[in-house]
Amino acid sequence: MMVAVGLIGLFWICVIFQNAASLSENGYKEMFEDFVKTHKRVYPTQSEMEHRYTIFKTNMKKAARLQRHELGTAVYGTNKFSDFTSTEVERLLTNDVTSVSGSGSTSFAATPKGRLPKRFDWRKRNVVTKIKNQQDCTSGWAFAVTGNIESLWAIKHKQLISLSEQELLDCSGAGQACLSAISTEDAYNAVIKLGGLHSEDDYPYVGTDRECTLNQSKIAVNISGVVSLSTDEADMARWLVKHGPIAARINAETMLSYTKGIANPSRWDCLPKINHAVLIVGFGTYKHKRKSLPYWIIKNSWGTSWGEKGYMRMVRGKAMCGLNSEAFSAIL
Repeated sequence: MMVAVGLIGLFWICVIFQNAASLSENGYKEMFEDFVKTHKRVYPTQSEMEHRYTIFKTNMKKAARLQRHELGTAVYGTNKFSDFTSTEVERLLTNDVTSVSGSGSTSFAATPKGRLPKRFDWRKRNVVTKIKNQQDCTSGWAFAVTGNIESLWAIKHKQLISLSEQELLDCSGAGQACLSAISTEDAYNAVIKLGGLHSEDDYPYVGTDRECTLNQSKIAVNISGVVSLSTDEADMARWLVKHGPIAARINAETMLSYTKGIANPSRWDCLPKINHAVLIVGFGTYKHKRKSLPYWIIKNSWGTSWGEKGYMRMVRGKAMCGLNSEAFSAIL
């Protein structure tokens, strides 16, 4: 049954993007029914279901527009966000960044020299933790920062420890951290000020704001500083190869419709309006229409049911979606 549902879903992805303009109301309804089955949606009332259907149809039209303008290999369509209201999306993404008083300073990283390999992927070296899920909380910034520190620690100490995002939410001084975000720079400086991070096991993620329960005796890792990286994507790639995965902020609006492939949306569909943070874990190059299509490998924090089992590939070298505009790394 699940295989059948999956095939139906794939069929409708193809239909909407090949013939979106002529898709009938019944076509959208069949897509919605498949979406409800696949994502196990249960709406409390008929009115709520009809409201969600209207949202779903609007989102599918947005996805169809993205597909028409797509210059890479990405497929946009249904995923777990397809019936999200604007309020629910705002809980995932935020344009507002809260400043934390008493934050430290950030230095600029020196750019490593040398030729770049055609591809590089830190996941293959067992220094990237499994995909996590920020749930109904504006905490992508915390996952990007902990992901960077997790990998740097594993590269240096040969020990991969899943670290606590909840500690950053509770103890960074950001206030209602699940309703806003702090800058990546402030998040790193909060880790320094706190003395380090607990492991996920000792300070588990709940995805809501709580009182800080920091225990200095249980600090698992610490950092000594933070650096801002070059906005040149070749320099970013060199840094990644030499030092490890990179925390970066991004405009994630097109990601809400992403399902797979290398995303290369039009610039008008993905302006550098930063509202999310991710971890860049590698890069590669794909032959597309007789041309090379360089891409980044991005680890997201929306669970394994999103994208390519929680990951995304995005075109590299075009400053796409602002991915190069705010890139940082911890210094151990």
